[in-house]
Amino acid sequence: MASKLENDDNAAELSTFSRSKAPDSKPSTPLSNTTNKPSDEDESIYPTGIALLLIFISLCTTTFVVALDATIIATAIPTITSQFKSLNDVAWYNTAYLLSTCAFQLPYGRAYSLFGTKWVFLSAIALFEVGSAVCGSAPTSIALIIGRAIQGIGCGGVFSGCFIIIAETVPLRKRSLFTGVIGGTFGIASVVGPLMGGALTTHVSWRWCFYINLPVGAIAILVATLCLPKSMGKSSPELRNKTWWQTFNRFDPIGTALFIPSIICLLLALQWGSQYPWSSPHVVATFVVFGVTFIAWAVFQYTEGEENVTLPRSVLNQRSVIGACLYSFFGSAAFSGIVYYLPIWFQAIRQDDAQQSGIHTLPLILSLAFFAISSGGVVVAVGYYTPFLILGSVFMSVGAGLLYILKPHASTGMWVGYQILFAAGGGMSLEQCNIAIQTVLTKEKIPAATSLLILVRSLGGSIAIAICQTVFEQRLRKNLTDILPGVDLSIISGSGATTLVANAQAALGGDKAALEEVLNLYNDAVVQVFLAAMIFGALTFPAGLLVEWRSVNKENKQKEAKIEDLEEAAGEEKLEERDEI
Repeated sequence: MASKLENDDNAAELSTFSRSKAPDSKPSTPLSNTTNKPSDEDESIYPTGIALLLIFISLCTTTFVVALDATIIATAIPTITSQFKSLNDVAWYNTAYLLSTCAFQLPYGRAYSLFGTKWVFLSAIALFEVGSAVCGSAPTSIALIIGRAIQGIGCGGVFSGCFIIIAETVPLRKRSLFTGVIGGTFGIASVVGPLMGGALTTHVSWRWCFYINLPVGAIAILVATLCLPKSMGKSSPELRNKTWWQTFNRFDPIGTALFIPSIICLLLALQWGSQYPWSSPHVVATFVVFGVTFIAWAVFQYTEGEENVTLPRSVLNQRSVIGACLYSFFGSAAFSGIVYYLPIWFQAIRQDDAQQSGIHTLPLILSLAFFAISSGGVVVAVGYYTPFLILGSVFMSVGAGLLYILKPHASTGMWVGYQILFAAGGGMSLEQCNIAIQTVLTKEKIPAATSLLILVRSLGGSIAIAICQTVFEQRLRKNLTDILPGVDLSIISGSGATTLVANAQAALGGDKAALEEVLNLYNDAVVQVFLAAMIFGALTFPAGLLVEWRSVNKENKQKEAKIEDLEEAAGEEKLEERDEI
């Protein structure tokens, strides 16, 4: 009888241990070190073999086309504006895509939490495909802008969905390698985009910059439909026996109505700030609207119950989530500054054409991919991801600092080596932020945190580009005013990177000494951006220190040992409860 009671007590402990996976089973502590154990440690529940391989290939190809689409249009814009006679719409071709991507990021996180991951992901791909078709067949510039906005809405769910699917199909201890490959794929596509866009525009048509997405997306939809587990198609138990109105309220309609215009106003202010004075009325007004709506959204998220908001307090109360988000923000800011302005340095200072500058930035992108994948493999082997955040901060800061000292006649070894050093830092660290949040949060909280991470990463890049452009323009104008007071500055400062030398020669009457001085001044303006990137990179260091020092392997082993002990004590009649953990 005593033995029976002891077995029952142990079985109850096992059941309680299993139920502790629930997202709200423990009260949240602000900036807590307490970790909610991941709810999916039993590796037998994950797909393996061909099924996992096909799923991962579909995620990589989907990531590639989505990342490609963010930059592929860059080299097609001159042809598009000539056909549509729409030079004034140039900024909107990218802005519409970025606005919708960022604005719908957190709502997608809510959708992934409530509905089946499989169907939300497929819907996002479908939206992206529809937007691609609209862009490819656009008869007018307005139609192209609308298509880009639809693409952006789909993109918002695709990229975050890839990481959420990895969290649901790959054991925690192996995820770093998979996320590293996804991150490397994204980086490669971002740099390959302009080159591919130029080739398609020159040899086929600019419309194929968008049509190329259709077959790839169709294959990804087919593979995801067939290979993603049925369990990923089930909605959350929270929606059982709920009316349509109750389900709608679970989507946080008030918070969403505040958040979307808030992000749109922020990005519009940044876009207009690069075209008009920052003190102009419409720039100031959009910043004010952003501030008011964002504060209202934040207050609403904090005061409402966790089950009714887009971003639960328990996610933000976890210090590793805060650290990972700050790291992603500043790391993305540093990377964006380098990626956008390094080609300008090659084209303006070294007089490369677009293709040559693309080739000369290959050390950056190839190193990024290599270190993202290799560091993921090392984390799988040793279990710890935090050291890569710290090392990544050092490498990014030093790499950007060395790029800051570049001179017009720098040797090939210098600019290649500096790129590799900077890319090593970004590659080994940025994707570890995903692992950090997945290690400390329960499965139910991962979609919201992942969407937040992708959002701050996108915003970091957008804000950095606005800051870098301001820094570059102000430094260039100051340099030219101080050194060449008698020259028409609009001829030089208004030049594109590829026409700088020709316009400068025309403005200076062929004076070679003055031309050399202009190149030095232009170089000085460009490297100020690299200095800003160094500062952003340095700011990732304290953010990395916020992330808890945890081992994904240790978390797994501790939980597996606990399960085995409880199962042995509970007796054979209780073994079926193992599946609940």
